[in-house]
This record gives sequence, C-alpha cells and structure tokens, in this order.
Amino acid sequence: MTQCYRQPHVCCRLSRGWNADVYGRSDALGDIVLGCRCPHTSLNSTPFRSSLSMNWSRCSSTRPQEMKASEVGRRMDHFDWLVHVARPVRGCSTFVGDLASAFLMSYESTLQVLKEQWKASRSGAPSLPKSDTWLASLPEYDLTCRGLRTLRHVQAHVGVVPVVVPHGRPHHSRFAAGTDPGLVPAWGWSPIAVTDFAALTQPPPLSQLELPQWNTRLAETPVTQLMREGIERLVRILHAAEQLLRTH
Repeated sequence: MTQCYRQPHVCCRLSRGWNADVYGRSDALGDIVLGCRCPHTSLNSTPFRSSLSMNWSRCSSTRPQEMKASEVGRRMDHFDWLVHVARPVRGCSTFVGDLASAFLMSYESTLQVLKEQWKASRSGAPSLPKSDTWLASLPEYDLTCRGLRTLRHVQAHVGVVPVVVPHGRPHHSRFAAGTDPGLVPAWGWSPIAVTDFAALTQPPPLSQLELPQWNTRLAETPVTQLMREGIERLVRILHAAEQLLRTH
C-alpha cells in the first residue's frame, strides 16, 4: 500500500464529532486512544508497539507517582500518533494543541504527586530536605524540565501557549513504516510572551533571566523532542526520589 495515510478509506473520525483524519475512543481509564485503520499505522502495528516498550509508557505499578509517569508517556504517544496521521495539518491545530496541553498537565501533576508523597514521608523523617530544595539540587531539573513546567503554569494561569507549525522544518515520525516516508510537520510551542510571564502571580520554575534562552529552545525544537527530553528527566527524578526515600 503506497501513501496509505492519504487514502480516504483509512480516515477515521473522532467519536465526539471532531472531523479529521484521526479518531479517538475512550478506554476504561478515560484516556483517548488514537489510531487509524491503516495496516501500516494502526495501534496494533509493530511500530506502535515498539514505541511503547519503555517502562515510563507502560507501567503496571499502583504507586501514584509511577502511574502518573506512565500517563505522561501515553500523552506523548498520543501527540506523536496524531501528528503522524494528521497530514496535512489544516484543520487539526486545535486538537494538536489540546494533546500538547494534556502532556504539560500530566507532567506537572506527576511532580505534584511526588511532592505530596515527599511531604508525607518527611513527616516521619525530619532529616529529609524540603522537596523543592531537593528538586532544585538535581542536575535533571534543568532548563528543559523547568521550562516545561513554566509552560504549564502559563497555560493554567494566564492563557494558552499556541502550538504552531514552522515552515520548512519537517521531521521523521517514529511511527513510519512500509512505504510511508514518515515526514511529518515539526509542531512547536510558541515562545512565552514577556507580558504573560510577568502576569504569573506565583514565581514560576523558570527565572526571568532564563526566559530568552527557553524561548530560543521553543523556537528551534519540535514539541515531540521537548516531550521526550522532559520524560527522560522526569524518570530520572522519580528514580532519584525513590532511592533517597528508601534510606529514610
């Protein structure tokens, strides 16, 4: 099958009325599972299954922070899958933006769950530092991690940070298979406006001096790459927290 993602018979529809070349269904956990009927790009295809082999994307643990980390991985998979099947991009920017926002929300909530569990552990182990102090001391809590959290803070308290498609910067989909060349639009978050940053009532994770550097990263780096880098840091943070809490 050639150019399978362009053929009408593989197009799907979102069950809640969204009209595009993708569809969704709600599973028992309330997450949206994206897919396409095409045998080259279905959710049961080899490329999709192999992309979920990392432990952050499929987790059987019942511990809250690990369940949240698993959710973050699924959010990235959903975003990547939509970008893969929604070509051309016309008419799907709202849905793409919604999935990018869902990733940021899950990312932040994972760290909030960790903070709550840290607080509970600290009540029985006063020698533990405060969670914010400990987190700030980690090398994993770098510009990428703090920048993603700041994006979420701006979206939650000021307004949506749009996701746009810069011209002339396609990249390869990790779901490409068969005859599909896998060239997809490189969606990117818009830079954070200085006025929006200043409108935050609580100090964000990112400092004002770091904002230009982060905005440069947003302008140069696709959403997918930032998501992947953020998850890598998040997993290392959770592992470090688990090791430290075991000793107290």
